[in-house]
Amino acid sequence: MIERPGPVLRWFFGRFFKQIDFPKEGAEKIRRAAERGTVVYVVKTLSYIDYLYFSYAFLKYALPLSRFANGVKTLMMQPLGKILRGALRLWRERRTSSVAELSEVVRQGESALLFLKRPHTLFGWEPVGFRGAHVEELIRIQRERGQTGKPILFVPLTLLWGSPAVRAARSRRGLVDLIFGEREAPGRVRAMYTFFSDYKESQVLVGEPLELPKFLADEGDAPDEVLARRLRWQLGGRLESEVRVVLGPPRKNVRRIQEEVLRSRRLVAEAKEIEQAEKSTPKQIEKRARAQLKEIAADPKPWMFGVSRPIMSWVFRKIFDGIEIDVEGLEKVRAAARKGPLVIVPSHKSHIDYLVLSYVFLLNDLVPPLVAAGANLSFWPLGFFFRRGGAFFLRRTFRGDKLYGAVFRAYVRKLLRESFNVEFFIEGGRSRTGKLLAPKLGLLGMVVEAALDDDGAHARKAQVVPISIGYEKVIEEKSYAKEAAGGEKKKEDMKGLLKATRVLGARYGRLNIQFDDPLPLGPTLREYGAMAAWDEGENLVVPAEEEQWKAATMRLAHRVVYGINRVTAVTPTALTAAALLATGRRGIVRRELLAQAKFLMERAQAVGGRLSAALVDHKGALDVEAFDRAIELLARDGDIEVRAGGASGAFDIKSGRPLDEIYTVPDERRPRLAYYRNNAIHLFVADGLVALALGGAAKHGLVAVDDLRQRTLRVSRLLKLEFTYRVGETFETIFDQTLAGLQAAGLIGTATHGVHPAPGAVPRLALLAGQVTDFVESYLIAARALEALTSPTSDKDLVRRIHDLGEKMFFTGEVRRREACVRASYVNAIAYFKERGALVEKDKKLSLAPGVDARRIATEIADLLPPSS
Repeated sequence: MIERPGPVLRWFFGRFFKQIDFPKEGAEKIRRAAERGTVVYVVKTLSYIDYLYFSYAFLKYALPLSRFANGVKTLMMQPLGKILRGALRLWRERRTSSVAELSEVVRQGESALLFLKRPHTLFGWEPVGFRGAHVEELIRIQRERGQTGKPILFVPLTLLWGSPAVRAARSRRGLVDLIFGEREAPGRVRAMYTFFSDYKESQVLVGEPLELPKFLADEGDAPDEVLARRLRWQLGGRLESEVRVVLGPPRKNVRRIQEEVLRSRRLVAEAKEIEQAEKSTPKQIEKRARAQLKEIAADPKPWMFGVSRPIMSWVFRKIFDGIEIDVEGLEKVRAAARKGPLVIVPSHKSHIDYLVLSYVFLLNDLVPPLVAAGANLSFWPLGFFFRRGGAFFLRRTFRGDKLYGAVFRAYVRKLLRESFNVEFFIEGGRSRTGKLLAPKLGLLGMVVEAALDDDGAHARKAQVVPISIGYEKVIEEKSYAKEAAGGEKKKEDMKGLLKATRVLGARYGRLNIQFDDPLPLGPTLREYGAMAAWDEGENLVVPAEEEQWKAATMRLAHRVVYGINRVTAVTPTALTAAALLATGRRGIVRRELLAQAKFLMERAQAVGGRLSAALVDHKGALDVEAFDRAIELLARDGDIEVRAGGASGAFDIKSGRPLDEIYTVPDERRPRLAYYRNNAIHLFVADGLVALALGGAAKHGLVAVDDLRQRTLRVSRLLKLEFTYRVGETFETIFDQTLAGLQAAGLIGTATHGVHPAPGAVPRLALLAGQVTDFVESYLIAARALEALTSPTSDKDLVRRIHDLGEKMFFTGEVRRREACVRASYVNAIAYFKERGALVEKDKKLSLAPGVDARRIATEIADLLPPSS
């Protein structure tokens, strides 16, 4: 390589290459490899521009310089004196084969660079010394060194010039490609054009080193020519996997994808069955299938990502104070993307979710996923842009149209087979409550089916990534509040889109994105019992019985939801709302609110919860400035009212605000605050259930541990549709760990015959119990409504009856917490009573099951509440 570039080359390096960052982690990767052995860089396609850039980067970052590169001569790029001195050496080199040059360099322990192929252009030629048995020679050198000798390590390098967000979809080479080479393997003319037009947007990818001794040991005895072919194939695969992380798989245009879906063996067989069942003609079925696939399919375009990125940057800067990203988790996602397609499963709280991860992936050089979106979002003109941004659309239900279901499943199988990243929301719709909804198995079941298919090798390599997307304030806050109070959900349309522009005039705090560890789909399904047998080498799988693999799908769904909960970070608004609502009182002074917030933050940390970076100061304590920003956000929207203090003369040192400043929550705003409280409620559920059980039983004095356990179990079972409990652990284990944690925190004392609240700990236990009390009250309202159920009624009418009764019970004081009077909890309560057998359904009408005593059920639930509720 060029060790001392002349003035012209130095200017060129500084003018252009200086703007292309070499990744720090990539440089460290190369240094570690150089410490272990001899580094041989590997680049996919011969390019002088690439070679010059790597010369610049290796000099700048003090990395091993390549003393050999097949097909590259750089003498004329050296200073004049070196050109004259090197003329004789150049004449001698012409008489020496490139393989001999490589051998001499590597045997001296120096680094080399290998280009695997040359560009294919109409007027291209093969440079002298490009082709040769270079890999075979390196294998021979390694054999001579032996297994214990200095290893040769191949380091894959890729330079993406002006890389778009996705690869352009092409079914064949165009005229420009034939003459000047393809975009990813350009000839000299196209390489120069691409460089000068796109160098500011370029990036470097450094792959994982491949150790030659390990490769030889794994491959066993084989001729060197065979080993060389396998090694080139592996190196090519590693180079492609790095590019695939950024640009995705090689693209086919949408029409070709659709044609291949329609010709897929399984869809053809299902279509024939439907044709016979409906007594249709093949032409009619095909016409319907084509129309449905056109309705479904995404058509991602590189130009769309180029246009949308600056727009999204502007919008997000306009409405958010910043985006917190779990950088360590994102790097795990990047590593997982090298192994197979990503199945991205985020939480769903806002329509913005559809854009957030695509934007984050664009910013961090990861290919954006294809996103499953509801068909209600396909309206013009939004649907046009969503589809070209990677959205594929699905109807709310597949019922009544078996062909649509078959076509959609075939499309999902095709996406995974082509190694596209896929994103969908396991909750189905947006959460109107702030906490995670119970998982829906539709799309996840299709992914599992694809992995259990005969040709599901790519799907089995998929990596499932649970992701939490958190907001300090959600854009849809007002509409959620109306729905919680019994209002109807409004359909998305152009009118709603125009109204959404008002969003740009408001601020919504910070956005927080956290990543759980990726789950390898194939091994996870095998562990969960979805496979009767799996030969990974032959990529053959034998699915378990349908009942077993469906049970495995359910288990995987709960693992994903648990993973999202596990990484959800506590935001300042979530913590503030939890502290404000916990006591059930109308108002609270600043001194007490701060103490409660600090206590809840400590409990969240004690159970392993993540905290938003904005929530903690440099010492790890509660950041009062972040707390005050949350207060201001909530007060701005009328969720709380701030009343003057200062009479005591005591002021907060950090903020200067009076410690007796009063914060009150209007009754009608408590459900809105509960939404934000619920963002972090999963961290307080275990503590809250035990504290509530203890508070309800403490009226009888000392509580035996077994009695407390049984009482906690009753509350846990009552609210099982509200919360996701810890996956893979029994109730007894969770209870014992929670009790031990409360004891360690000094909140519970022990005696010979049982447990009791520790001295002075009753208010703190009440804070924890208060996190779940409103849910029990919601179920109490629903149980009381069952007492008046004298004739069959529909789900919708029963929810309305419960709602009306809830209003009455709140205003008469039978229920203390306004946040208990929400539609979502009533719906879950009805589902619970159905599952318990108290309600039976016939002809879409609900009625009390024979022999059920609704009053007794209400009494049992009321007994779970503490005396003050």
